[in-house]
Amino acid sequence: MEKKKRKKAKLPLLIINFIIFSLLIVSSVFFVYTMYNTGIVPIKYILITGGVLELITIVDFIFIIRKVRIPSIIFDVLLVLIIVVEALSIPKMKEFIDFIQYNFNNEYEISVYNIMVSSSSSYNSLEDLNGKTIILLDETNDDKLKNQINEKIKDAKFTETEDIVTDMNKLKTNKNMIIIADSSYYDTQIANDAEYETKVKVLDTIEIKEEKKEEKNSGENKNVTKNSFIIYISGIDTRSNSMPARSLSDVNILMAVNPDTKKILLVHTPRDYYVQLHGTTGLPDKLTHAGTKKGGIKVSKATMEDLYDIDIDFYMRVNFKSVIKVVDAIGGINIYNDQKYTVHSYVDNTCSFKPGWNNNVSGKCALAFARERHAYSTGDKHRGENQEQVLTRIIEKITSSKVLLNKYTDILKSLNNSFETDMSSEKMTSLVRMQLDDMAKWEITPYNVTGKGAMDYTYSYPHQKLSVIKPNYDTVNTAKTKIKEVLG
Repeated sequence: MEKKKRKKAKLPLLIINFIIFSLLIVSSVFFVYTMYNTGIVPIKYILITGGVLELITIVDFIFIIRKVRIPSIIFDVLLVLIIVVEALSIPKMKEFIDFIQYNFNNEYEISVYNIMVSSSSSYNSLEDLNGKTIILLDETNDDKLKNQINEKIKDAKFTETEDIVTDMNKLKTNKNMIIIADSSYYDTQIANDAEYETKVKVLDTIEIKEEKKEEKNSGENKNVTKNSFIIYISGIDTRSNSMPARSLSDVNILMAVNPDTKKILLVHTPRDYYVQLHGTTGLPDKLTHAGTKKGGIKVSKATMEDLYDIDIDFYMRVNFKSVIKVVDAIGGINIYNDQKYTVHSYVDNTCSFKPGWNNNVSGKCALAFARERHAYSTGDKHRGENQEQVLTRIIEKITSSKVLLNKYTDILKSLNNSFETDMSSEKMTSLVRMQLDDMAKWEITPYNVTGKGAMDYTYSYPHQKLSVIKPNYDTVNTAKTKIKEVLG
């Protein structure tokens, strides 16, 4: 009788054991599979994890068939904890997979067009433009654009211009003109004319999503964990929440990476560098204007290749806004102020930087530091040094094991929809996997090419002198040598 009672008492426990055992098998299989599917977890970690889970499963199975009661209960508690951890981790890993698929395999690009009128005009809404004549740039022969204009403005009439710069200058005082042009033209006007933003108003914007043309890059066949490569980083300051196909390239950094020696060289080129834009003849232009031409980032990349006589394997365009989000996600960065005085930011008066390393800054002030040039006698040159420093501090912190493992979800969220690259998801995940595998410390070296400030006519503004930087080609040649040394 007593034996029957004990058997009945053990039966519910046995059922619970089997349920937990079954759940462990299912959750562990999904967990290991998802680890593998992310592409970032080194194989050795997957094997170790799988081996430990298999060992735990075998021990639990032995406890069940031998009906070992007390150790089995303790073990069940441990198994439940493992199942909970696996259940919480699987969605996090899937989040990474979704991030990679969305940001690294983006097959579309967005063109942003501004609907612009003079601030002194009587046009205050799109309804005021009904039936009016709208000026379009002659290269904007796009039925999609015209269809969207017709959806917003009734009975619109179109005329084309071959000289958009002249017409956009006229727009400041002409109360009857209406221009619809790529947002990069408006950004360029603001960059070169302090009054433009107050003289011209943007009534609305039109965004057109188009499929990208398939183009191979020179790094397509490279194994980025073994072969050296170059990434062109272009920092854009767009007013749009999207990543427009054309934009001023305010930050221009070549990142030469050698995964074998763990060396990175950052070469900064001033935005106002007076160079021949790729595919143009005649007057040179500001480097920043390359990104506003038809082709956008591809023109900027090709111009950098021409200047340094190199092949750039990949590009990455980063919105300035993403700097704020990334730095905040990793808990801020430490900034070094090399001046003997406190630097008060011109672009954000809430940010200041004390001499030395006493500056742990948030994303907002990290961006202000990267954009600061008015506080320095060397102006744009020092701004380039600041940008390189911010990028270096971000890389150093992200590649540390503590931040990469503990903050990776926050880092993903901060980067989502904030950059554009032609590097494949497979290559990026292989780099992350390599870093997780060896947790190596990288040696990062910055270098700035220099030049002399001047006023001159440019390809984009042939009738108006702009502030430019005439290149010091000795520094350009030094940069070429340094790039070759790092690439090996």
